[in-house]
Amino acid sequence: MASIFMRVLSQSSLVQASRSGLSPSLPSRTRLLSSAANPPLERVGFIGLGNMGMHMANNLLKAGYNLIVHDRNYAVMEKFADRGVPTAHTPLEVAEASDAVITMLPLFTR
Repeated sequence: MASIFMRVLSQSSLVQASRSGLSPSLPSRTRLLSSAANPPLERVGFIGLGNMGMHMANNLLKAGYNLIVHDRNYAVMEKFADRGVPTAHTPLEVAEASDAVITMLPLFTR
């Protein structure tokens, strides 16, 4: 089983994302790192493109992040693919192709 590592976005990245409509998390939930300690992210993976995830991924694209996305609903992924965003068939593919991975998944499914 592959190990998945996630790097926390730097403070400057959070400020940039905030300007595009995202608000940075509270320090208790997200550790803010200096940009010197955290080199720029080449690709951010995003898993879960539902009601919240789709808007968050769109804001990251607007902020200039290079994304790769996955959702179990292929029709939703096609909307991103039509805009030139790479898609992955599995969460593992997202993790392997990303410097950081963001998940926006439901607590449970019905």
